[in-house]
Amino acid sequence: MAVIVLESQKVQALLGLDANRNMPGALRDRHVQQALAALPAWQPQLESIARALLADHRRVREAADAKGSHQVTASLPVDVMGVYVLIPSQVEF
Repeated sequence: MAVIVLESQKVQALLGLDANRNMPGALRDRHVQQALAALPAWQPQLESIARALLADHRRVREAADAKGSHQVTASLPVDVMGVYVLIPSQVEF
């Protein structure tokens, strides 16, 4: 299982969809547990994304000729604030 980073527009579109039906609780719990169990393996990819965001921030400040002091650091390991498990409606439960 790999980390997939979606563009903001795609995230908004997915979050705006209505659920077609409720997933049985045991199956839902299994999907969530699998995703949570995979988190440690995703840390290197998540940390790479954090470092890229830090580099982007520094480039923007440099390009804007930002004055004043700033301190931006990547706080690793990454804290995951939420996990969404999206299952296509075509899959039969």
